[in-house]
Amino acid sequence: REKVWNTAHALRDGLSNIGFNVGKSESPITPVYFSGSIDVARRTLITLREEHNIFCSGVIYPVVPKGTILFRLVSTANHSEEDISDTIAAFSAVKAQEVQRIS
Repeated sequence: REKVWNTAHALRDGLSNIGFNVGKSESPITPVYFSGSIDVARRTLITLREEHNIFCSGVIYPVVPKGTILFRLVSTANHSEEDISDTIAAFSAVKAQEVQRIS
C-alpha cells in the first residue's frame, strides 16, 4: 500500500514539476488536465498508447468543461521508478507536440 502511494506521489510531483495541472487527488489516480478539443484528446491518447506504451483514460465534455481534457493515470505497486520517469517523459513529449502543432 505504501508503494502505491509513493508511486502516485512521484508521478504527481514529476508531472507538476514540468508544468502539468494534476489537481488535488486523494487517491492513487492522478488526474492530468489539458486544454484542447476532442481531436487533441484523441491524438494524445493514441500517441501515449502507440508511441509510449502508456495507457490512460481520457475524459471530455460534458463530464469536464468544454475545452478541458482530463487524463486519468492509475498508479500501482507494480510500477517502477523507470515506469514513472517514462510516463513523465511521454507526457512532456505529447505536450511539446501539441504546442508545436499550434505554433
